[in-house]
Amino acid sequence: MIETKAIDENVKNLLLTVRNQAERYKSLFNELEGLRDAINNDINELREISDKYEDKFNNEIIDLEIRYDNSIQSIEEKISQVKQLEIDYEKIQQHKREFENLLEKFAVESNEFTQAFVDFRFEVEKKIADEVRSIKSYVDKEIELESRTLESRIYDRIRKVDRHLEQYDKRIYESNKLQDETNARIFKQMRSLEGFMDSIKSITESMSRTFNSDLRNTESHLLEKIDIIEERQEKIKKIEFLDDILELDKAIRSYRREFEVEKERNQKIIHDYEKQISIVRGENKSLEVELNSTKSKSNIALVTAVVSLLLMVVLVALI
Repeated sequence: MIETKAIDENVKNLLLTVRNQAERYKSLFNELEGLRDAINNDINELREISDKYEDKFNNEIIDLEIRYDNSIQSIEEKISQVKQLEIDYEKIQQHKREFENLLEKFAVESNEFTQAFVDFRFEVEKKIADEVRSIKSYVDKEIELESRTLESRIYDRIRKVDRHLEQYDKRIYESNKLQDETNARIFKQMRSLEGFMDSIKSITESMSRTFNSDLRNTESHLLEKIDIIEERQEKIKKIEFLDDILELDKAIRSYRREFEVEKERNQKIIHDYEKQISIVRGENKSLEVELNSTKSKSNIALVTAVVSLLLMVVLVALI
């Protein structure tokens, strides 16, 4: 050990004080180191917290930036939509004004069209009335012409049939005259035959009864011959008129066919006229009355023709 000299109490106290202070400083230094470590730990924790919050803040900043960008974009879209709405509103206003103008124009044109339609309807009805009158006049003329033509044909047929009937009457008269002459000749022959028979009877009365049966047979034979002659004459008479009757029947059938053809033709003409009139006026009651009158006229003409035909048939049947 280093030998020391005796230390002054003051120095000693000072040294002790210094030592105590050093100890104290040492403990304080240890405490400071502990505090430093604690502070370092706190700093590290704070750094971790800071890093954590910095990351979170950065994330929040990024989210905020994204939200801000989205909000800005949404606001811009809203602004563009508002602008588009303003443009659309202007267009709607313009369309509204155009529509109002069109409504006014349509009202004016509607009034003009109504007036034009009324005028056109009046002109069409006038033309239809004129056409109906002309068609009615034409129908009446055609029906009258057809009726006259049909009547003239019927009268011609009747006159022709009358001429045939006159010829038949003449032939019948001539045939009756010939028949009368034939009957006179037959009667004369019968008279001569009766005289001859009487002479034969007077001669045969003196003869034997054996010849009576022969005489009766001869008489019956002669009578049969006379009956045969009469039957042949009747057959000849019928055969003479058979061709005339067949010709008359053929003429009547031909006339009936022509009459049916004329009737169908008239009905077709009337049907065509009815169709034209119905197309022109539709359900015009006055025109239907006129058409019914036309039908009545045509039916009267047809009835007249039928009555004439029936009269002709009755005359032929009577003959």
